[in-house]
Amino acid sequence: MQNPKSQKSQEPNTVICIGAANLDIRCAFEQFSVGGASNPASISQSVGGAALNTARILAASKTRTRFIGLVGEDDGAHQIADALELANVENGLIIHSTAASGRYISLLEPDGMLKIACNDMKINQEFSIDLLEQQLRLFDLGNISAVFCDANLPAIIIKRAFELIPHGLKCATTVSPSKASQLKQNFNLIDILFTNVAEATALLKAPSGTSTENLAKMMALTTVKAGIISNGGEPVFYWQNGKTNSITIPQMENITDVVGAGDALAAGTLAATLQGKSLSDAIQQGIYTAQKVLGIPGAYSS
Repeated sequence: MQNPKSQKSQEPNTVICIGAANLDIRCAFEQFSVGGASNPASISQSVGGAALNTARILAASKTRTRFIGLVGEDDGAHQIADALELANVENGLIIHSTAASGRYISLLEPDGMLKIACNDMKINQEFSIDLLEQQLRLFDLGNISAVFCDANLPAIIIKRAFELIPHGLKCATTVSPSKASQLKQNFNLIDILFTNVAEATALLKAPSGTSTENLAKMMALTTVKAGIISNGGEPVFYWQNGKTNSITIPQMENITDVVGAGDALAAGTLAATLQGKSLSDAIQQGIYTAQKVLGIPGAYSS
């Protein structure tokens, strides 16, 4: 897959990330949780969202990045704006006067594995094409290197964003099994899809227990040009131009927190792709970036 700016290498890469911006509440159990009971935990708050996390990590790789997303007229919006400024991400926040900023709550076991998560991101359903186009008018869209959308957005917004960026890479992430289907009607527009086993299974309506390899083979038969399916510490499978392959992940002894690792995999892979690396080499950089996030609390490491 060729960087769309490979013939104009003197121009810096610019990526627009569109999707969820949340207040993330992290509950880390001190001992393995017991159902139906009160469990001691450490509780902290930060800022997250799939597209927002991806934007911050891209900016840390010296990629010019703008984040576009809806926030409420509330304190959460100020915290999200501060996080974008700190990460050197251009602020494309859109204030919605009647909806609250998104919230995401993760419950993590002592080994860093996600027990369960809850999200309240209804604000993203208020995204309109007019709001999207107002933001995109700020750019010469012919010089955008890539657009990255998460599946928290309505499918019509993802479609319009991809249509408006004529030459850049169109990238998307499934975010959860319940939202993965938002991407299906835009398969033919997606250059790189980032997903995991649970989300790919839901997206393809595949039988439970379908292997990562077989899911990748099924995705290779769709109109999505290329993509990556992760499965925790198991090998990453990817497809490109109808062919599939895999990459073994180096073992990690200590995982602090799995939340945001998929976003980091996407950001690292996209940054390397825009630098002209092959997809397999780019995924290697994505894995390295994801493992940095796995070793810290929260979803963002600069």
